[in-house]
Amino acid sequence: MSLRSARKRVALEEPQDRTAGPALQRDRIVDRRELLVKVINVQELIICGTLIMELINCGGAAFANPKSKIANRLYAIFSVRAKSGKAASAGRAGIQRSRESGMEWKSDEELFQLMRTQLYTAIVGDILDVKGRTRQFLPPECQPLRPEMVVAGRAMTVLEVDVSGEADPPFGRMLEALDSLQPHEIYVAAGSSNSYALWGELMSTAARARGATGAVLAGLTRDTNGILAMNFPVFCYGRYAQDQRLRGQVVDHHVPLEIGQALVRPGDIVFGDIDGVLVVPREIEAEVISEALERSRRERQAHAELARGRYATDVFKEFGIL
Repeated sequence: MSLRSARKRVALEEPQDRTAGPALQRDRIVDRRELLVKVINVQELIICGTLIMELINCGGAAFANPKSKIANRLYAIFSVRAKSGKAASAGRAGIQRSRESGMEWKSDEELFQLMRTQLYTAIVGDILDVKGRTRQFLPPECQPLRPEMVVAGRAMTVLEVDVSGEADPPFGRMLEALDSLQPHEIYVAAGSSNSYALWGELMSTAARARGATGAVLAGLTRDTNGILAMNFPVFCYGRYAQDQRLRGQVVDHHVPLEIGQALVRPGDIVFGDIDGVLVVPREIEAEVISEALERSRRERQAHAELARGRYATDVFKEFGIL
């Protein structure tokens, strides 16, 4: 059976229920992929058998020749199958872990997309309070440059200090920190005074190119119009054009920071919107975000009931939310 025939067979056997939920649809995708892999395995078995017969006919001399087309084709089939088998196993393991834990995401990309579109800081902060994590918000003056900006990602922490005169090298380790950014990370800087800007348009450009999702500063930014034109999420204490080159430097990165009452560690989730910025410790992130998503759904139900005119007392008794 050819690969094209195999795909046609899978398409014919595809369930046509378009109303299934995301989890069921994901299961069906995995089942269809496994069926396709089984058909492809049969096809490869036939090819391998043919090639082995050719090897026998030539007395096995083909293996002694590094340029042998027969040997190279056999090697290619088995090496690709080994790699794809490992990838498929890893993918199935990831899906299985997601099912067992009840999480609605399988990657950081999916997690942060859920947070940006379905959550807000107030609801996540409420869940953290219930879990006894009552000091997770950064100071209230840490606000977005534009009210609509939302940031969600993992902290890449940067420690700043004030200096008098130019550091050697200029800016200390700032460029090193900036270049170390990874996809879905947020540049989180603290430690300086409010006498100069910690961030600007060129840094935003470099961070976005690295896949970073924003910057959160216990300090000031500049080049505001350029950053707004980029729509790159920046949360800070204010705007001020004075440069840090003669006044401050980065002395370390990927270290714990204390910002106001909150402890920010490398890899913790940082989440910010118009109401402020908070930190979700990595060790409890799955339960916190899962419970926040569930609470968000209940809040939407409570909102609908209140809009219908039900008494707040009755709505609170039913949903435990107000």
